[in-house]
Amino acid sequence: MQQSKAERGLQTDLYRVPCPEPVFLFLVDLGASPLVPPATLMLVGLFVLQLLGWLRGDSVAGFTPGDVVQAPDGGLILAVRKMKQRPEFVAQPGVIVIPPAADDHPQARLLRIIARCFDVGGPVWFCLLAGVDLSEVSTITGESRAAQWLTEQLRLVTAPVSNRIPDGVVIGSHSWREMAAVACYQAKYDSLRMACHGFWRDPTTMFNSYIRPYVDLFPYSRFLAQVFDFLRAV
Repeated sequence: MQQSKAERGLQTDLYRVPCPEPVFLFLVDLGASPLVPPATLMLVGLFVLQLLGWLRGDSVAGFTPGDVVQAPDGGLILAVRKMKQRPEFVAQPGVIVIPPAADDHPQARLLRIIARCFDVGGPVWFCLLAGVDLSEVSTITGESRAAQWLTEQLRLVTAPVSNRIPDGVVIGSHSWREMAAVACYQAKYDSLRMACHGFWRDPTTMFNSYIRPYVDLFPYSRFLAQVFDFLRAV
């Protein structure tokens, strides 16, 4: 992929490197802080949605009112209208169900951030990127405008802990999808469930593009293993 970008004259930063766990936990603490500004809280909420749903930037930009719903049992229901190689989702969205979690469960910390976003930002807070032209792609990075914007915001919000990002690692909007896939692989979760959750038709694509290149860079995470324990084999 990097070679292909270089041949096309695009920037070859590794936008798909998983977000280091300490940086992600900084965001979780930030989203729980009573002092976080509303605008920053909404950004953290979008990053949490990306992680929970294994979502690309385009999918987040494709949200419309009603696409993110707090279920009566405390979980989340996401409707995905924009998904790479899934044009049918525009008319018949893909559905992601995030189950509820006990109050002391790590996943509950993420769900509480989303609940705060609804309380502070209102029922359509997640439509922050509505109106972004997804057809336009940056000639510098090869990313969509939505992904580029989310990448910029992620780096701004995490600037206070940039010293926790290893040399040579570049995080971006795609880091969440990569992070979730490799974390669940390290936890030995069911590959078919994982592929279904990330809307991959072929688990081999998921492994070759999202797991194998980074399996030695992202160690087992007990926190993320618990967040995604609903993907265990039954």
